[in-house]
Amino acid sequence: MDRLVAFDRARQQLLARCTAIAETERVAIEQASGRRLGEACTTAGPYPARAVATTDGLAVNSAEGVGASPYNPLPASGVTAVEPGDALPAGSDAVAPWEEVTAEDGGWMLLGEVDAGQGVCRAGQLLGAGDTALEAGRVLGAGDLALLGALGGRDTICVYRRPVVTMIFAASERDVAHRLLWALLAADGAAIGHRAATTADALAEALSDAAARSDLVLVVGGTGEGRAGIAPQALERAGRLDAHGLALRPGRAAGLGVVVECPVVLVPAEPLAALTVGELLLGPALRLMAGGEEWPHRIISAPLARKAVSALGEFGYVRAAFDGERIQPRPSGTDLDLPLLARTDGFVLIAAESEGHAPGAEVTLYLDRY
Repeated sequence: MDRLVAFDRARQQLLARCTAIAETERVAIEQASGRRLGEACTTAGPYPARAVATTDGLAVNSAEGVGASPYNPLPASGVTAVEPGDALPAGSDAVAPWEEVTAEDGGWMLLGEVDAGQGVCRAGQLLGAGDTALEAGRVLGAGDLALLGALGGRDTICVYRRPVVTMIFAASERDVAHRLLWALLAADGAAIGHRAATTADALAEALSDAAARSDLVLVVGGTGEGRAGIAPQALERAGRLDAHGLALRPGRAAGLGVVVECPVVLVPAEPLAALTVGELLLGPALRLMAGGEEWPHRIISAPLARKAVSALGEFGYVRAAFDGERIQPRPSGTDLDLPLLARTDGFVLIAAESEGHAPGAEVTLYLDRY
């Protein structure tokens, strides 16, 4: 790999082949977490449908408490104990807190005036009939699913389908990289399939088959040079190899191409190299397809405890930890260093035009999402 392809160029080439998925499907609301909403959700009626309590206490008619005080307790009729979310019974328009009432002779006495609407969410106060509750394109979270359930009237919801990813392992047994990549792909909402192919011919056939039914195909392993490099050989036979050998550290043995119209990424099997390719190439590609954020990671900006080093001309991915005050870069001498992942919190990026960041430099730590 004497001539490496610039990482930015390779990334742009991959993303140019990835378009936002337009197909939608209906799924049960309970299965919609993390999915992108395919249509706006509007209310059939007001929400809440009727007045509900927003606090604990007694549902009362506020007119009965006019003039009430600890020195002039007044009786409250037809009161009902309520909790937040309970519908107010007919004839009541407020909730008197427990400290403002007292039990007496089998009934309740008000110890203070209660304003109409106190402790109450009125019918339609939050959403009117026909209002948009959720905009199309929103990635659904737990609160969104709860709202859909509260609105009622639907058991399923329209969402964009997941990007379909096929991982092909260029070995008889899946190596440790597959677990790492699976977590990354799942974090970006991919529907994942897998298979194995151990020869260039079998891999070329598997690539053609997977490309016909996938949005993105990965070949894990077999990305080296010489006789062991069956992945680039197979991609050339099945479609087109656009790049093999990226100016990316770690991850120099990565490659990419296309079979028919399906983008294919060649991923080194070494864990740290696979992680780098997953974070910097696969993640952005999937998020583009799924309509997600380009960089969804939580970040920490802080000074470096010591220099973070990369190679001039190569885009650098450096594992690092945060000690509460400073970012601690922790380089590894091998791409097989899985224990490093347990000792770090995320990664720092170094542009290809730089050899690194000096101690004390303010940098961004992208926190792991898996």
